[in-house]
Amino acid sequence: MMIENISDIPKYVVNNTVQNTLDFKELAQGNEIFTIRNESVFDVLQYGYILGESTLVKEVQRESIIDEGKLFQYYEKQEIENVTNIPRHIFNLLVKEVEDYTDGFKNVGILLSGGLDSRVLAGVLKHVQSYKNFNVKILTWGLSDSRDIIYAKRIADIYGWDIDVFYQNSNTLMNGIYNNSEIGCETNPVNLHSLKKVSKSRLDIILAGSFGDAIGRAEYSGNKVENMPSVSQGSRDKLGLFKDKFVEQRNINIKQKEDEFYLSFKSRHINRDILKEILMLKNHHMKYLQVAMSIIDQRIPLKQIFTSYELISFVFNLDYSYRYNKLYEELLDLLPMKIGEIPWARTGRPFINKTSQTPFDNYSPSHHNYTLWLSENSGIITDMINLELLNEIGIFNINNIKKSISLIKKRNHKKLDRVDRSVIWLASFCNMVNENSNIKVFNSAFKNSIKDYINTGSFEAKQQYLKFKNK
Repeated sequence: MMIENISDIPKYVVNNTVQNTLDFKELAQGNEIFTIRNESVFDVLQYGYILGESTLVKEVQRESIIDEGKLFQYYEKQEIENVTNIPRHIFNLLVKEVEDYTDGFKNVGILLSGGLDSRVLAGVLKHVQSYKNFNVKILTWGLSDSRDIIYAKRIADIYGWDIDVFYQNSNTLMNGIYNNSEIGCETNPVNLHSLKKVSKSRLDIILAGSFGDAIGRAEYSGNKVENMPSVSQGSRDKLGLFKDKFVEQRNINIKQKEDEFYLSFKSRHINRDILKEILMLKNHHMKYLQVAMSIIDQRIPLKQIFTSYELISFVFNLDYSYRYNKLYEELLDLLPMKIGEIPWARTGRPFINKTSQTPFDNYSPSHHNYTLWLSENSGIITDMINLELLNEIGIFNINNIKKSISLIKKRNHKKLDRVDRSVIWLASFCNMVNENSNIKVFNSAFKNSIKDYINTGSFEAKQQYLKFKNK
């Protein structure tokens, strides 16, 4: 029986009609003229994704996957006090998801890193495989000495599964820039990693656990829910890349939409933190994670666990003090053949049975080296950026865009920052517009304000502050 879930990739909608393709390039090659939605340009540079159901062009939207009404029906029916073993109950709900997603398939792939989410998925998948007849192949990527690859190989050995390793290098960044253009530049190229290569695997279905940190540990983009800023708080243009009047207008609109969302549930008396989680699922997970995963889903069906309405609504009834870490500790302890005791890639230490605060190994916690690859490809990437095109849009502080571009060739740091990510995305965006003659820009014609000149003068100080803050 099909379970009700939010695992699907949001499809494109044109003229109120859901499209049968997840390939933006295919849509853009039609006869219709597409116009860049300037608010979306702001969103993707500030958040890394586009808010709501919008895409980068006005004429195309994404379908809404999450049915809040249905979720709250499940939420209000939960009888959590009758559950005596919470981690076992959640494990069983995950089993139901995997049973459903793998039904009728012979060759199943799993996206496996050194993280906890995919670790849980691996354990649940092994459990289901013990009584269902299918093959499993691990798909992982990273640097040769990265914990993601080392730990994935360890699990492959323990479970007797085949494994495909996609080693990342300088080409990974450039491929990401071109691949991002093909999916409409709704995310940043550095989120795409080796997804295109994975999509060429000979598998019937691929499973992922990308929703695990959020649902299982109440952690979104590294923030615990109770400390997580609201959507409107994350909309500040910290580098002054946009004209001040445009930023002011966009922020008012974002705050208004956010307030309308909270107000629509006022009569239900739902915990505001739960509503904040739903907003993150609708925006970050659907428009950041799932849009990236559409690269795989174009060729091979991809399903996420931790996505059934029954499971999400049950977890939303748990105290945050339990969800933050205790739940995962107990869940990992249930996984077959003790793979829960393998260290966590983020720390190099086991998440359960912690005995030391020092890393257990010297493997790299990072699966990429994008800052080095950006430096190696800086000439190609900066040449891709069409300043005339960006100026025509009318929303950018072009002087600060130029300063960002000039900085790229002088970079010498280990962690990607806002300048890096902005320049990489702008290269992908300009490439997309250049490759599709029927994509036109809309000139918002915002005039420079006094604050724009101040932002230009203080650009260096701002980027140095952000660089120091992110160390």
